[in-house]
Formats: sequence, C-alpha cells, structure tokens
Amino acid sequence: MLGPSYDPREPPLVKPKIPVVGHLIGLMLNRVHYFNMVYDGNKVPIATLPMPENNMYVIFSAPMQQIAMRSNSMAANARTVELIPRLFGVKMKTLLGWLGKDGVHEDMTPSMMKIFGTTLSGDSLNDMTSTTLVEVGSILNTIGEDGLHIENLYSWLRYHISHAVSIALFGTKHNPYYNSKEIIDAQWDFEAGLGPLVMGFLPSIIARSAYLARAKVQEALRPYYEGNHDQDEDVSNLVKERGRLFRKWDTSVDQLSKNEISVMLAATTNTIPSMFWYIAHVWTRPELVEELRSEVARIIPCLHEPNGIRRTPPPGLKEITINFSKLDASCPLLGSCYREAVRLSSQILTLRKVATDMWITDSDGKSYLLKGGNDVMIPAKVVHRNADTWGGDVEGFDPRRFLPDPNGNKELDKLRKISFVPFGGGKHYCPGRHFAFAENLAVMAAMVLGFELEGLDKDKLQMEDSKMGQAAKPVPGFEGGPCVIRRRKDWEHIEWKFTK
Repeated sequence: MLGPSYDPREPPLVKPKIPVVGHLIGLMLNRVHYFNMVYDGNKVPIATLPMPENNMYVIFSAPMQQIAMRSNSMAANARTVELIPRLFGVKMKTLLGWLGKDGVHEDMTPSMMKIFGTTLSGDSLNDMTSTTLVEVGSILNTIGEDGLHIENLYSWLRYHISHAVSIALFGTKHNPYYNSKEIIDAQWDFEAGLGPLVMGFLPSIIARSAYLARAKVQEALRPYYEGNHDQDEDVSNLVKERGRLFRKWDTSVDQLSKNEISVMLAATTNTIPSMFWYIAHVWTRPELVEELRSEVARIIPCLHEPNGIRRTPPPGLKEITINFSKLDASCPLLGSCYREAVRLSSQILTLRKVATDMWITDSDGKSYLLKGGNDVMIPAKVVHRNADTWGGDVEGFDPRRFLPDPNGNKELDKLRKISFVPFGGGKHYCPGRHFAFAENLAVMAAMVLGFELEGLDKDKLQMEDSKMGQAAKPVPGFEGGPCVIRRRKDWEHIEWKFTK
C-alpha cells in the first residue's frame, strides 16, 4: 500500500487522484482554496488526506473547528514554530534556546504570550491605535480642493497604512520603515514569497525575490536593534518588551533583527488587504455610504441639535474628533460591513499537531479518532463560504449579514458566530485583532463623514486566492482602477482627529 496507513476509525478518507502526492500537488496548484474543493466534492465535517509522510486531518465543521482550537491534545505552536528558521532565516540553535531546548534557557513561550496579553490590550493597545490614526488623520487633513488622486488604491493603502503602523510600532527617529518606500516595498515583496520560503529548498534560488527582500529589511532593522532603539521613548510597549525578552534569552543582534521582521508582517499582512476590501465594498455602494454617514453622525456630539442630527458641520467648526473605542458598539452597520468584508477576504489557515491519540466529536454525535503525530488543518475559507451558514448569497457582500437575525433566529446567530474565524480561536486568538478592528472602523468613519471616493470601479475588482492563509489580495490589474478622494461640500475645512 502506498502512503501512510489508515484506520477506519479516523475521519473519512479522501484519496487523491494521483497516489501519495495528489493532495500535495493540489495544494501547490490551488493554494488554500484546495480545501474548499475537497469539501465541495465530499461534504464531510472532517476528512483524512493521505500525504507522502503521514495523514493530514482537515476540519470543515465549524463546531469541530472550535473544539480543535481549544483542545489541550493539539499542539498549537509546534508546526508554526518549526517554520521560523525557514521564514525568517533564524538559526535552529537560536530557536532551540527560545524553546528551552538548549539545556541553558527556559521555554520563552509563556513569557511571550504574557507580553501579547499586556501590550495588545488596554492603554498600550489604545496608544498604538492612536498613533496609527494620527498618521492617517494627517493624510486626510492635507487633502486640498483638487482632491487626492490615486492611481492604485491597494498600492496606496499598502504604503501609507504600513508607514503609519510602523510608526506606532517602532517610533519615528530610528524607525527603518519611516519614509522609506524601498523598505516597505521590500517587506511586502518578502510577504508575497512566503510560500516558496516555507518550502525551505534552495530559498536563495527558488524564492529569490522574497529571499533578497527579506535580507534588505533585516539589514535595515539591524542598526535599530544594535543601537537599542527598540527601547526609545516613542516605541510601542510591544516592541520594547519583545526586545527585552529576546535579550534576556541572550539573543544576538543578528538573530533579533532577523526575527523581528515578523512584527510588521503580523501587523499588516491581514489588516491592509482587509481595509482595501472594506473600502471597496462600501464605496461601490452609494446607498450604503449614505446609511453609514447617518449612523456615524449620530455619535459625533457636535452634529447633535434639538431637532435631530446635522448633515453638515455647525458654522465655524474646524475639527471633529472620532472616539474609535466606541465605534463598534455605537455603529452596528459600520461593524457589520467590516466583518462581512473580512469574512470574504480572510482565508486564514490554522495549523495544529495532534500530540497524542484523541477523539473528536461533531455536533451530530459522530466521533472520529485523530492519531498522535498527524497534522490538523483548520481552513477559515470553508466555514466563511458555507451557504448553509451564511445563506445562498454567501459569495456576495451583504452589509447586514452580521447584524442580529431579523427573524430572531438565535441558533443561526450562534452558528455564524462560531463560523467567523478570521483571527483563529481557542487559546491562540490573534493578539492584534483589536488593533486591526479599531483601525479599520475609525478610518471608514472619517471617510464616510467627510469625504467622497470617486472612480472606484466594481467591474475592476477581483479577489485572488491566498497563498499562505493570509487575507486575500486583489488580482494585479483588478484593484478598482484610478480613484480620487475629495472632501465633501461644506466639510472642506474640517480637521480630523481620533481619540480613545
């Protein structure tokens, strides 16, 4: 028998058309969409896919995905950590020290998780969000009478939001990304080639573009860490605490600067594509823009008057401040639109490894054996595009999809809640999810209130499949065409500010 052995107690076996390597080829050709193809062809809650070395379990059922992400019998970081040397060029010896496997140091993981918990919440999170939005506000506030002409909205967002986020993370004075299109572009060139880098086979040849781009960014980061500028006053607590922790583990400057390319990768790879699709979906629906304007206006105190909400600023008003911490609770349609844009664009692939033999049970009571040592894949795109959960228009954008079911179907609301997994789940939720959420809603709130976005063409918008489980980007050449951001009539002199 070719391939790994199969126990009939394991999830249903889906044999590849080409023995042994068929599923591997399918993944290489179709990326993460391959899991949707497998699900559509078999309609099972969980499947066993034989791979060259072992069986892979792929979970398609939303309730089972939640069980897996919370299970203590599955190692959440094992596979991800193994990829660090391939992704960032860090030495295996360094990695073993971080994991407490060098005979000298303890496992760093608990300390790092604590840092995520403390620096990506509360005042630290608000400070990062505020700094990012100050930079975004400065762009909006400089738009003059002729408007801001943008040739490619996705490329424009990619640079300016990356730049703003880098300031929130790394400060200003010694920030290697600051005012450097070269370094920001190199960061994204690195991100675009993660797939070939992960393969780990002759990366300087097979993944040459990403390999060289990674080296350029890491070389720019080196003097930042060599000079201990990660401890400067205007640097985020996240970057400060990570730097201190790695130095405590005797990490060299070379290895630290290589690894910390991951900070910008984590902060931008999903946030910026999601923001693009959020803007694209909203601004190609004029009637939706008007609804959002009315909703956001209700939370701006200076627009309130005895007879209702003003459609224009009061005479003499020069600035409007948006409280980003109140947007989600006070503007449900604004939040629903963002979640819907994320549902369509998020194609995150969560990896787990079965530590020891275990049983997993679906909502219908059927149990399956998962054998220790095998990998588990949890594809978000499958549950995000399941018509039984989201309705027959699952492939389209419904701005109200994340509002409570109008028929009061609480079971449907519950199913949709557990089927929305753009940030992972269980004990390992993406720690930066609140940062991305506040940033996106605040930018959209300011845009709908004070600006028009003209020229965005919905016929020139097309989403590509994710390569490595990141948020989906637009297909090159289908980024919506040239557009112009203009100030709305009677809002021309408003300065935009943000607060927490």
